[in-house]
This record gives sequence, C-alpha cells and structure tokens, in this order.
Amino acid sequence: SACACAARAAQAAAARAAQAAADGAGRTVKLRRDTAQRGGKVVTLIEGLALPGPALDQLLGELKRKCGSGGTRRDAVLELQGDQREKLALELARRGYVVRQAGG
Repeated sequence: SACACAARAAQAAAARAAQAAADGAGRTVKLRRDTAQRGGKVVTLIEGLALPGPALDQLLGELKRKCGSGGTRRDAVLELQGDQREKLALELARRGYVVRQAGG
C-alpha cells in the first residue's frame, strides 16, 4: 500500500536537526566577564544559548563541574562564578558552538 520511506526520512532529518540544535551546531554564543551589581566579584556570562529550560539547566551543571565553580541561570543567560572564559570557550567550541568573547 503506502510507502513509509518518505515519512522515515523526514523523521530522521528532524531528529538530526534536533540533535544538531542540542549540540550547538555552529550557533554563536557570547562569553562575557562581568562585575556589575555583584560587590566587585567576577562572574562569566554565557548568552545566546537557544535551548529550553531543562536543557539549559543540564548544560549549566556540566559546565559548573568542568570549571569547578558555582553558577546559576537567569532567564536564558548562564552565570558562572569567577573568570572562566578560557575553559568555557574550549568546552563550548568542543560542543559545536561558535564562541565570541565580549567585554574585558
């Protein structure tokens, strides 16, 4: 009767696109060092991650473990304690993101 090949191919393409989005796949993120309104303490901000909330929380946990520091999520921005830009740039690039460093 009806061929399911086209439907399977469409499902596979959608799955690949979802995995690429989850892995970063060339998406640009900004890393920025900030001290504003933190009593002079430095935090590293990661902006531009287009992931749903649970995926952001999971990524934050992995990055905190990688850096050995604390952190939090505020809306779609991840904040990690300390100047972690070098470690984060390497890790995010490994995950397929294009990393832009902004600020001092």
